[in-house]
Amino acid sequence: MATPPRGRGKRRLLDTCDVLSKRLTAEPGSPLRRAVVATVARAFDALVRTHAADAADVLLFACMRSGDPETLAILAEASVHPDVRQLLACHSRFTDAINAAATERGAEERMDAALAALEALVTELPQGASQRTEALRTALARLARGLDAVRAARALAPLAESATKEGSPLVSLEDALVALARLTASARRRFGDGESDEAPHSTLLGAHALALAAGMAREGGATPELQGAIEKLVEAARASVPAPLAVLASLVLPRLCILPGQRAGGAASEPDDLPTTDLPLPAWLPPRRTIGGYFVHRRLGGGAVGTVFVVTRAEERHDPNAERFALKVPDYDATAARSVSEAEFLKLFRDEAGALLSLPDHPNLTRFVTFDAGARPKPILVMELIEGVRADQLIDSRSLTIQTALALLDGVLAGLEAMHSVRIGHLDVKPSNIILRGGKGPVLVDFGLAGRHIRPGCATANYGAPEVWDVVPEGATATPLTADIYSFGCLAYEALTGDTLFDGPSDVALISAHLTHDGLPPKIRRLSQGRLASVGMFLFQCLRHNPEQRMTATSLRAELRRIAPEILRLRWPIAD
Repeated sequence: MATPPRGRGKRRLLDTCDVLSKRLTAEPGSPLRRAVVATVARAFDALVRTHAADAADVLLFACMRSGDPETLAILAEASVHPDVRQLLACHSRFTDAINAAATERGAEERMDAALAALEALVTELPQGASQRTEALRTALARLARGLDAVRAARALAPLAESATKEGSPLVSLEDALVALARLTASARRRFGDGESDEAPHSTLLGAHALALAAGMAREGGATPELQGAIEKLVEAARASVPAPLAVLASLVLPRLCILPGQRAGGAASEPDDLPTTDLPLPAWLPPRRTIGGYFVHRRLGGGAVGTVFVVTRAEERHDPNAERFALKVPDYDATAARSVSEAEFLKLFRDEAGALLSLPDHPNLTRFVTFDAGARPKPILVMELIEGVRADQLIDSRSLTIQTALALLDGVLAGLEAMHSVRIGHLDVKPSNIILRGGKGPVLVDFGLAGRHIRPGCATANYGAPEVWDVVPEGATATPLTADIYSFGCLAYEALTGDTLFDGPSDVALISAHLTHDGLPPKIRRLSQGRLASVGMFLFQCLRHNPEQRMTATSLRAELRRIAPEILRLRWPIAD
């Protein structure tokens, strides 16, 4: 039967890629090199545009056929498809960095430079661009963790003791290389590369021999078997994955041969799997504890509209070094049922979660990984897991200084400024939703209420603007942005004084307190009339009853910088 026209077009593009890429390899000094590369780039673009191949396939095929950084850079420059262009450019920079790392003088310097290059590649690769690109990024991230564990090891015994455990650094390394080899072989098959077969995959299982050799060596140090396993692994990698990755392995793995068998004072155990939690898991969670491709390790907590879990990717569930995420699912409870139907509630979650993915990357905001409206049994929103101390804990323990309080407030305003630039509000700004990443920079977390629309009752009673209780002056316009500024004013008072601005015996009393002032509740009025008048007026600009009269996040940052010298002369907590 004759090949359909569309099939013939695909075949011609594949043949073009095959013939011209072979020519590039055979004639590296050809005067027509740039023209040939440009033609190959356009053929790659067409294959990806017609879904005959993925950008990740293009990258892996190009690397295996002609992977020098100059060719990859020209391909990236000539490509007009954004995904193809980005992946080729990322890998070209990675190849340059690995080649530079190999020229460093000392073994330690070579390892550090090579691992830094891999970390940069994983960071630069786009998240969620396609299933195959995400699989590539995940495999590279696992490879980075495995090699970094080898780089950090101080003895063979801890590695050897966990070598047969799923999730050990050596097993993680093996799994990552096998995944990369499979992705590479699949890409080559898509381009009709007859040189590709499945054999390299089985040879990469020799990485398991590396783990066994480490086990044999744990008592007295490295053995010839260990050196042989490393050589076999690197050799198999050269045949199965892009050359820079094999070079990376050759720079890091020989470190095993110089490690002692036991660490001084005895071998240390590898960390166990992520701990379980005292918080019970919900009944709707499947028995396998997997939702949307993520494995639930523990429940982190819950907010007004959802429950948050600590998760890892399902295939990395036993890897103690795997990247952890915060996964949020909507909770349609009795409180929500009083105002919206379940269908409306889930639509709201989908709409707002989709909006959150448009937020810019910013150091003071949680990074969003993905949103899956079709996940079963519930839609999911996956975010970066920020680990550190919460602002409310710092305030309660009296651990702030006036300098750290001002830095915290400026960081929160910077995060709000970034959110507000795309017209999205957080809608639950409060101390417990601010985490100091690693004890340093403040990060806004828990975006379960965030979005482009105010919903009655969103926010927490101590920090909620009048408009979230559905009270707006006649003729005025309220937005999530103005509601955030009001909540920030409550937060700022607490961060500077250590005292909650609004408190009361019940939610009704709290809400009433928000509705019965115009920017100068009693505690702010006292500040404004004494030596801290500048602080009082700063907070007044946040707390006006009319949302249109409040300052913006950008203006507040400028005002905070203006009055900071005066505040810095005070001791924390400040008092009127």
